[in-house]
Amino acid sequence: MSAADPLTQLDLKVLAQWAKADGALELNAAPEGFDALVSVDLAKARGGVSLFVARDAHRAQAFAEAANFFAPELSVLVVPGWDCLPYDRIGPSAGLAAQRMAA
Repeated sequence: MSAADPLTQLDLKVLAQWAKADGALELNAAPEGFDALVSVDLAKARGGVSLFVARDAHRAQAFAEAANFFAPELSVLVVPGWDCLPYDRIGPSAGLAAQRMAA
C-alpha cells in the first residue's frame, strides 16, 4: 500500500470518500464491538445505507445493540432469520414472515 492509500490511515472521512469512488467498502474480520463502532462511523461519514451480515441471530442482536449505543441517531433494522430449514415441509411462521417484510 502506498502512503496515499486511505487504508493506511484511520481517518474515516477519507476512507468513506475513497469507498464512494469505488461504490462499495467491505469491513472483514473486525473484533466484535469494534465492528459496530467502525460501521456506524462509516455510515455517518458516507451518509448512505450500510449492511451488516451476522453469522446468527444472537450476533445480529448484539451488533444492533452496540450500533444503537454508539449512534442512537441512526436507524438499525434487524431482519430475523427463518424459523424453518430449507426444503422443509413446514413454511415459516406468519409472524416471522411479517417481521421480515416490515424490515
